[in-house]
Amino acid sequence: MTSNRRRPAHPAPAQEIVRSFYDRYGWRSDGAMSGEDKLFRQFPHAHQTYARGPAARVLRLLAPIGGRLLLVGGGDLPQSHVEICAAFERAHCLDISAPAVEQAKAILGDRAVCQVGSIVDSGLESATFDAVFCAHVAYHIDRSDQERAVREMLRLVKPGGRVVIIYANPRSPFAIPGEAMRRLNAGWTRRPSGTELAEAPPLYYYAHPLSWWRRFADPHVGVRFEPWEAIGSRPARALLKSGALARAFYRAAAALESAAPSLAVALWQYPIVVIDKRR
Repeated sequence: MTSNRRRPAHPAPAQEIVRSFYDRYGWRSDGAMSGEDKLFRQFPHAHQTYARGPAARVLRLLAPIGGRLLLVGGGDLPQSHVEICAAFERAHCLDISAPAVEQAKAILGDRAVCQVGSIVDSGLESATFDAVFCAHVAYHIDRSDQERAVREMLRLVKPGGRVVIIYANPRSPFAIPGEAMRRLNAGWTRRPSGTELAEAPPLYYYAHPLSWWRRFADPHVGVRFEPWEAIGSRPARALLKSGALARAFYRAAAALESAAPSLAVALWQYPIVVIDKRR
């Protein structure tokens, strides 16, 4: 259940709420798991096999490009991110959280430039990167700044390059209960949308409908979607109570992604947004 803590009369900007969450909780570990692990990475056991498909899909979208990669909000550099970075000659990790940047430095070493900064206003030179990868970051940017952030990614990628963003679909049937709870909570407590666990600090979240992404398409920019993840960790834990049910669900999800990817995009909680900047 969501905490009833009220936000202050003059709330911190979304970026500071997110930075505080990850500095104080998300990337800190109790010796076994980080806050991010506790909140967002505890899936049913059957998810392990299913998860290979979405990870391979993202790698397929990025690995053939090569060259220079901008990793936006790389966090604690999970193995999937490490594999993506390894497919490029050079990586640049940009994150608003200093602990995340330190972890990226420790994992990637001299293979990457690691910088504390925001994609809303990166200060980086235009057309510097061959590809940009941004996973589970854009919906933690203030809703009024998300368009600016995406356009900054497009500014930074070279003509012929690609931006890959893992986003959220607020109209997914799996997302609707959480969206309703966030709206109800905001109405009662006037607190920014956030985590449902009381022991964690608030985490800003806002996802535009997938139709919002059409604004980026023009003769020089192509926008399309691919399915990424059917259901997030918290609804998965709530709905897939038995091992047999979880195995059946994830088998069916993988089959649908293969047979009808457009339908999976419409239904799934998390899509991949693929933006190609044409030459």
